[in-house]
Amino acid sequence: MAGGATLLAAVAALAAGLVLAPDGTDRGFVIAVSAVLAAALAAYAVLGEPVRRAARGS
Repeated sequence: MAGGATLLAAVAALAAGLVLAPDGTDRGFVIAVSAVLAAALAAYAVLGEPVRRAARGS
């Protein structure tokens, strides 16, 4: 469930960066930073999940 919350945070970070980016020359930089942050959060959500292994019977 934590992975889903992290993915939601990634989408929210990207959306906030797109909506709140200032006009002018800094707009591209702000959007790029928020996109990198969103990608890092998404990668953590996908790759940070613990590996579940099937239980072996003895």
